[in-house]
Amino acid sequence: MPADRGANVVLLNPFDRVVYERTTIENTNIRYVAPSQAAVDCLTGNGRMPSEGTALIDWMVENESAWRLSSLSEAKGLASEI
Repeated sequence: MPADRGANVVLLNPFDRVVYERTTIENTNIRYVAPSQAAVDCLTGNGRMPSEGTALIDWMVENESAWRLSSLSEAKGLASEI
């Protein structure tokens, strides 16, 4: 059932495999998207999701070293884990 406000769960089906780039799989077999992908998904979502996307971007700006790769060679190493 769609909700304009207060929705906490959104089930999505990606139209392109690019959303799996730079994801993380924990030992629980749960795949986590990159923070940048989560921000884009939130900004284009319904209800309060755009404001959550803005809050995530604010966090990303303040904590860049926590989510951003330091070099392209680091990205190459991650590609083998996917």
